[in-house]
Formats: sequence, structure tokens, C-alpha cells
Amino acid sequence: LFTIEIEERGMRSRWQQVISRPIRASSAAWDDAPVGHYRWRVRNEAGAETAFAPFSVYADEAIQLVSPAQGADLRSDSEAPQFEFRWEPDPLATAAGFSYRIELTSDPAFRQIESAALSSEREISSRRLEIPSGTVFWRVQVVDSAGQAAKEGEIRRFRYGRRPATR
Repeated sequence: LFTIEIEERGMRSRWQQVISRPIRASSAAWDDAPVGHYRWRVRNEAGAETAFAPFSVYADEAIQLVSPAQGADLRSDSEAPQFEFRWEPDPLATAAGFSYRIELTSDPAFRQIESAALSSEREISSRRLEIPSGTVFWRVQVVDSAGQAAKEGEIRRFRYGRRPATR
């Protein structure tokens, strides 16, 4: 028999116990966990315990992209245009240790990222990215300090670069 203990990080980063219950199996589920930052450990009957391990629960709402719009044609007859990538703010990105990462690729499955940048703001200038010519797919993620994606937004596409010369 073991006891699982879960604590939530509250005001001023103080930890408060939210669960302490016996478990008999080697795994446990917490189906109705509210959004938040937590840590957990296991204690055996003799009192020996594991170190706390952190975890977080996030809302599953996708990051809402604002611009460029889906299918936008951002090609130009002369120089490739400069513009801003924008998205709606996400509450998770304001948490300590989190930021936004924008990714660009010509592959709709995002198997190879061609350009990426981090931002603490909800917009980034196209000048900060190397944008491939042609059809470009983009998405925004919220990432932790280790660069691991905690959530992401929809995928959008736009056309970019110089227009082909017309005769």
C-alpha cells in the first residue's frame, strides 16, 4: 500500500496539499484535475518517500491565430513584404518560464521546421524569421523553459515571396 500526495502551487509559489490518498496499484488517475501547476510524490507504509516531481494541467483551448489570415497572398512584384504575425494572448504563456514559439514550414505536416523564433509577446515581425518562398504553413505554440510544447494553435497557410513575372 502506498500513499500518493499531490500539491498545488498557490499564491506566492507556496505549495498546498490537494490530494493525499492510498493507492494499491502502480498508477493512479486524477480525472477532474483543474488547470494549474502541481507536484506529486509517493510514500510507502514505512514512511519512505520519493522526491516531488512537477507536472502541469493546461486548458485544451487552441491558440487563436490573428494574422496573416488563412490563405493570404503576401507575394509582391518587387521585394517580399514585411508584416507582423499576430495571435490572441494565451494565459499559459504569461506563467513563469513559458513563452511563445512560432514555427514556419513548407510542409503541412510540420516534419521539418524551416524557421522558428521565441517571443514573450503575442506578435513577431516577419523580419525575425527566414520565410520560405511559396506556400508557407505557420503555427504558434506555448513552450516551457526547456522548449517543450505545452499547447499549440491551429495551422494556417499563406503565400509569400516575389510574384512570378508576367508577360
